[in-house]
Amino acid sequence: MFTRVVILTVVALFLAGEAQSRDRTDPYEQFRSENERYEFEFDESLVEQWKEQVKDVPKLNLKKSRELDIDHGPVGAAVYVDESSLTVNEKDRMVRYWMVMKTGSGRYGSMSYEGIRCGTGQYKNYAYTSARDPDNIRPIKSPKWREIRQNTRDPRHEMARDYFCAGVIPRTQAGVIKAVRGHVAPWEDTSADLLKR
Repeated sequence: MFTRVVILTVVALFLAGEAQSRDRTDPYEQFRSENERYEFEFDESLVEQWKEQVKDVPKLNLKKSRELDIDHGPVGAAVYVDESSLTVNEKDRMVRYWMVMKTGSGRYGSMSYEGIRCGTGQYKNYAYTSARDPDNIRPIKSPKWREIRQNTRDPRHEMARDYFCAGVIPRTQAGVIKAVRGHVAPWEDTSADLLKR
């Protein structure tokens, strides 16, 4: 009798210990496979890190500039992009372009070579020039990322949303050109195939 009580006590203690070892926050733990019961740490070093593909600044061609339909841009100014400078880089997934401002009287304002990163909602200025001497390109020594802000007079929000990006990925090169020319809807010609690379 005493032996039976001892055995039952040992079995009860064993079962209690096993029950406590289980994760009480997961009622389905006992039904999961062995691989699903453990948490695995993600090794960031195995993922290719994003790297900006810096290239030479192209020349500005004012004859190839196209006006964009911007609703909330700078007051009294129109926004143009040099179509010949528009590029979509498949490695860093950035859209780069020359942006030109024009006043209501037709005079040229600021001219800057920029890049938009659709995935982060940021842009960067690489260089600038003037209408008096557009071939005199002045690179910015330490270009910095800036956030594209909504509800401001910054035209880049609409440029990214309506012309360059399809959500968090850029359009294809052809898609950007077609959008600038007014021949594409916002959801068409995306670069979803870039995500497979």
